[in-house]
Amino acid sequence: MGDNPSVSYGPPVTLDWDYEELPWTSVDYYEETRAPRRNNRQLLLNYYQRRNILMWCCGFSDSDIKRATKLVEKDKRLRALTQTFLPIFQIEELVYSGKNAVRKCACCCGRRSM
Repeated sequence: MGDNPSVSYGPPVTLDWDYEELPWTSVDYYEETRAPRRNNRQLLLNYYQRRNILMWCCGFSDSDIKRATKLVEKDKRLRALTQTFLPIFQIEELVYSGKNAVRKCACCCGRRSM
């Protein structure tokens, strides 16, 4: 189960670190024999597909999926909050860096007059 909040609804899935070791194949042979590329729409999994994969293939329970969905929704709310206040944070950062520049200038100018 994943933790990426970019899903529209429900639990996210992610790739696992476990993999299946296959015999060596040359790149040329692979390119000649592979299936046609899928378009972006064919790569998407809807809520029901993700839920079925997590329950039937990976063994997650319904409560695990609900818990993950709640965490994703919380992360979405936090991201939305950050995006809402980002312009204010940027202005605050500019003001803070401006203050530091004035302080540095005042310190340097004060030392020169001594």
